[in-house]
Amino acid sequence: MANYAEIGNVRKRGLPEPSPTDDEITAALNIADDLINAWCGQDFAKHENSEIIADGIDGDRIVLGVKIIEISELKVNDSPIPLDSVITYAENWIGEIALKDGYRFTRGTGNVAITADTGWENIPSAISEASAHLAAMILNKQLFSGRPEIPELDSERLLDYSRKRVKPSDVRGIIDADPYLVGLLRPYRLKGVKN
Repeated sequence: MANYAEIGNVRKRGLPEPSPTDDEITAALNIADDLINAWCGQDFAKHENSEIIADGIDGDRIVLGVKIIEISELKVNDSPIPLDSVITYAENWIGEIALKDGYRFTRGTGNVAITADTGWENIPSAISEASAHLAAMILNKQLFSGRPEIPELDSERLLDYSRKRVKPSDVRGIIDADPYLVGLLRPYRLKGVKN
């Protein structure tokens, strides 16, 4: 999976000497992208054939919290729904879909199964800028001073960072403390995400 920002964009931001290697910048970008995903409540990378499990709400519309590019299969209570009865709002990045022809998302826990291409065809420029900005902060060791420690980042070496899901509670205050980042990311934050 490609990062949200390019290595060259991070290098333009005044990095410490000696200059970090491409691998170190990539590790910082991995961390930055995970922080952005957690704060916004969504993943911006394109994923093919993602499996999404959702709860039915006894209605004809549902919000999945992930941008849907194209649905290849949809089942409700293990019964396939014809794709010509599914309306995908491709311009809507909250993942809203609807059913027509009398089909409904019947109430249930985990009873809606969707296979779809998800994410963004092209990473929004604000997300790329936020990723490069955060990566530069990490490399300049400005990010975590006086802020909560993130368990996934407690390694002595940046390259030891292992990608794990970063929970929104782990990033409390990190992005909120930087008005520039908040301005970039706020339009892409899903409603109901609590940090």
